[in-house]
Amino acid sequence: MSHSLYEEVRSDLEKIKGKKELLTFWPTESLEHAYPGFFEKQVYFDMPALVKRDIMYESPTTDKYVSMYQTKPTTHSYKVWPRSMGEFPTDVEIWGNKVSFTDVRDTPAGIVIENQAVADSMRMWFERIWELL
Repeated sequence: MSHSLYEEVRSDLEKIKGKKELLTFWPTESLEHAYPGFFEKQVYFDMPALVKRDIMYESPTTDKYVSMYQTKPTTHSYKVWPRSMGEFPTDVEIWGNKVSFTDVRDTPAGIVIENQAVADSMRMWFERIWELL
């Protein structure tokens, strides 16, 4: 799988007028392994008006990502998922009425679900985990 899923997310976000929001459960180590150079490609780093919140796996790669984000116009907040709890097996992104799941452990493969109820449910789960971290 190419970066096409991430390009779809970016394209959708660019079409939104006003506030743009992206929520992620981000397995930073596995994502960087699956897509070498992902961070250098700056898929979301330079998008003004984007409010991005990440729940990221505790790792040196996460530290690198946070450092890069601090120099860009995107509003970024994050919470750290403890290393002791294990890294997420998928990269999950929630935006608009869509949710994407990308397996980043093996051969990268993903799916986008376009359904408001699914997106709302995932937002609710994200918010609860956010509160608990």
